[in-house]
Amino acid sequence: MRLRGCVLTRDVVAVGFTYKQAEYVLRYLASNGRAAHVKLGQLALWCYSANSVVKFINRLRRALHAALCSLNVKFAGPRKALKIVLSDERASKLFTRYVKLDAVSLSFVNNLLTLTYGAPAFYRRRPVYVVTCRKKLPPLRLGASAHKLHS
Repeated sequence: MRLRGCVLTRDVVAVGFTYKQAEYVLRYLASNGRAAHVKLGQLALWCYSANSVVKFINRLRRALHAALCSLNVKFAGPRKALKIVLSDERASKLFTRYVKLDAVSLSFVNNLLTLTYGAPAFYRRRPVYVVTCRKKLPPLRLGASAHKLHS
C-alpha cells in the first residue's frame, strides 16, 4: 500500500489471500490507523492515510476533468464519461488500473462525476452532469473522515 498509494481489495487478493482474509487484514489496518478506506461506487479503495485518499481522488478527478474538457464536452453521463476517459491516453492509464469495463465501472465513474461536478440532473431517468471546464477544480476536502464517502 505504501508503494502504490492506494489499492483495491482485489489487489490484495491477487497476492494470495482469500477475499475474507484480505478484507480482515485491511479492516484491521484501518482500525489501527494504518489505512484509510473509501468506497467509490462498488469499489473499495484502501489507502495509506486519509491524506493519500484525498490526493488519489483528486488525481482521478483531474484526469476525468481533463479528458472531458479536452473534447469540450458540456454534458456527460457515466457511460459517455467512461468512454471518453478510456479513449484519452493519460486518463485511461490511471483508470484501467482500478476499473474494468462493467457495471462497477459505471458506478465508480458516476461517483467521481458527483464529486467533481456536484449532483446530476436526470434525463430519461439517467444522470447527466453539467461539465464546467474551469482551469482549476475546487479541492476535495475530506479531512480525517475519508470513510464517509460510502455510497
